[in-house]
Amino acid sequence: MGARLGGIVIGAVVIFALRTAFSPSLNQQIITECDKINKVCPKMVDEGVRLDKATAGDMSITLDYTLIGVQPGANELNALQTLITANFKSDKDVRAMLDRNIKVTFQFHDDKGAVLKSFDVTK
Repeated sequence: MGARLGGIVIGAVVIFALRTAFSPSLNQQIITECDKINKVCPKMVDEGVRLDKATAGDMSITLDYTLIGVQPGANELNALQTLITANFKSDKDVRAMLDRNIKVTFQFHDDKGAVLKSFDVTK
């Protein structure tokens, strides 16, 4: 689940970052990109991990995922947060997005909808 999911998540956000590089209205671009993501949701992004939706906020995007048939412990969820955060901050295109003060929130839910882990990635 870990490394592969981190790469998939980064890939989706890199596309967003590249598209926003020259946008005069970041909030409008965030809304547009969330709409594009939501057109393909729900989408399995890794074994047992489904991207359910993207929600636009003021200079922010929230990505909601469901972990299906997986009951990770706190250590696994913390490791996932560390992996995703490190991948985000090490990717130059994503870092450029974060430098523009766009906050990305990740929310991981169990298959009953309860939030297992929620965290922000910011500059």
